[in-house]
Amino acid sequence: MFIPVEKIWEVIENKYEAIMVAAKEARRLNQVDREKYKNSPAKPTLDALRKLVEKKIKYIYKEE
Repeated sequence: MFIPVEKIWEVIENKYEAIMVAAKEARRLNQVDREKYKNSPAKPTLDALRKLVEKKIKYIYKEE
């Protein structure tokens, strides 16, 4: 499955922020369901990007 970069930027305009949100979700998915990704062609990174595009990830942006 391929996710166009343009779709990611439609959800979160800031490229750095989009990558950080997806990376944290991928880590979370990998920790929660490690067995699912062990022998699966799907990878947590791709699943995280798909969830980001579908707006299924809730996140809070903190300004410091």
